[in-house]
Amino acid sequence: MAGRTSNTAHLPRGSSRARPASTARSAQSIRGRATWRRSTPTPAVPRRWFIAQAVRTLALDLLRRRRLLGEAWELYRLNTDPAWLEHVTTDRFLHPEQFAQRYAQVFPGARFTDLYRTRALCWDAPTH
Repeated sequence: MAGRTSNTAHLPRGSSRARPASTARSAQSIRGRATWRRSTPTPAVPRRWFIAQAVRTLALDLLRRRRLLGEAWELYRLNTDPAWLEHVTTDRFLHPEQFAQRYAQVFPGARFTDLYRTRALCWDAPTH
């Protein structure tokens, strides 16, 4: 329909409208305390960390025979693919208070739980 606007424009990225009498659950990574005061946006996790983890996983897969050789190599290849590394190193995380403010607007009465570098949300739609 021409000229019609979406009602989801105000929702946080990746969310959608909840149906009546439904439950919403979300867990999002948030900034660690060490990065709260940084003024310039930086990747939360640097590329070298992901590469080191891929090498570590490959070594353990081979040493402990956790995966077949072909599967272990495929996982390593995927984990070190330049497009994947670009994707995971460009994530930007909200400050915990930003997360609560944004999601509370969309899900009034939501309950928030802090986990290690993650804030979880649980919301039950009001019943009419």
